[in-house]
Amino acid sequence: MRSINASRMQLLNVAVVAIVCITEQTQTWGFAPVIQQLAKTDTLFGVYRPSSAARSTGLFSESPSTPPPAEAEVEAEVEAEAEAKVEAEVEAEVEVPPAGYSITTSPDGPAGSTTTTLTIHLGHQNHPSPLVFQTGKIARQASGSVTLTRGNTVLLSTAARESTPKPLDFLPLSVEYQERFSSAGLTSGSFNRRDGRPAEHEILTCRLIDRPIRPMVDGGWRYETQLLSWVLSYDGERSCKALAICASAAALWVSDVPLKKPIAAAEVGYVDGKLLLNPTNEEMERSRLQLTVAGTKEAVLMIEGEGDFFVGGAYGGGCRFWAWGY
Repeated sequence: MRSINASRMQLLNVAVVAIVCITEQTQTWGFAPVIQQLAKTDTLFGVYRPSSAARSTGLFSESPSTPPPAEAEVEAEVEAEAEAKVEAEVEAEVEVPPAGYSITTSPDGPAGSTTTTLTIHLGHQNHPSPLVFQTGKIARQASGSVTLTRGNTVLLSTAARESTPKPLDFLPLSVEYQERFSSAGLTSGSFNRRDGRPAEHEILTCRLIDRPIRPMVDGGWRYETQLLSWVLSYDGERSCKALAICASAAALWVSDVPLKKPIAAAEVGYVDGKLLLNPTNEEMERSRLQLTVAGTKEAVLMIEGEGDFFVGGAYGGGCRFWAWGY
C-alpha cells in the first residue's frame, strides 16, 4: 500500500511540474490572458509577443533579439513620414485640363444601340477628375436615365412618369436617393442582410434634389413623376450630394418631362483661408464653411449650408465662387 501511495505521489509531482511548465509557456506566448501590462510593440494581430528577455527562459527559449524602439520614437517617425507625404503631394500638383466639355457617341449600347457621353472638365485644381454623363446604356425603359461618374464614384439616376395626368393642383414629384452597402464593397450586418430604410442623410439629400428641380418643371405638369438615384460605386473621397442633384436633373432633361433648363450643383468649402470647390471629406471636416449651391446658368436656385462664425458676405462669396470660380 505504501509503495502504491509513493508512486501516486511521484506521478502527482510530475503532473504539477508539467502543468507549471505549460502554464509558463502559454503565458509567455500569449495564449493565457494573465499579463495585464502589454507594450504596443509586443502585440501582433492581437496575440502578445513577449520581449527577448521573457522569451530567453523556458523550455522553448529563443535567442535574444534587439529590443523594440520606444513608443515616442515610433510616433515621431510616423509624424515625419506623414509630413513628408503631404509635402510631396503639394509639390506634385496634378496637371488639370482646362475647363471645357466634349460630347461623343458610340454604338456600344444594348443590341448595338447608341450611347451618348458628355465629359465635363471643371478646370479646378481641387477637382481634377472630370464629370462623365452617359445615357443610352442602362435603364433604357425609363423616360430618362443617366449615369454620372467622378473618379471611382458612379451614380445612376432615372426619371419615370405616368401616362395619364392626375386632377391635382400641384406637381406630383417624388424623389428617392439611396446609398447601397454594395457601392462601398460592404454587406449589411443586420439579420436580413438587406439595405434597410433610408438613413437621415439620405432623406436630406432627397430634399436637396427636390428643391432646385421642382420650380423648374413646367407649371401645368400633372403627371406623377418619380426620380430615383442610386450610388452604384463609391470611392469614399467626396460627398455624393451635389452629384445626385446633377444626375437627377440630367435624367429629367433627357426625358420627356418638361424641365425648363438644366440644373447643376456643387459644394464649396473654406480651408486655410481659401475657397475649395467640391472639397474632399477630409477637407470638409476642417472647413469653416459647408455650402451646397444649385442653380442654372443664369441664376441660383438653392443655397444650403452652415458656417463657423461667418459673416453674410462669405456665403455670397461662396455662391460667386460656385458660379464663376473666383
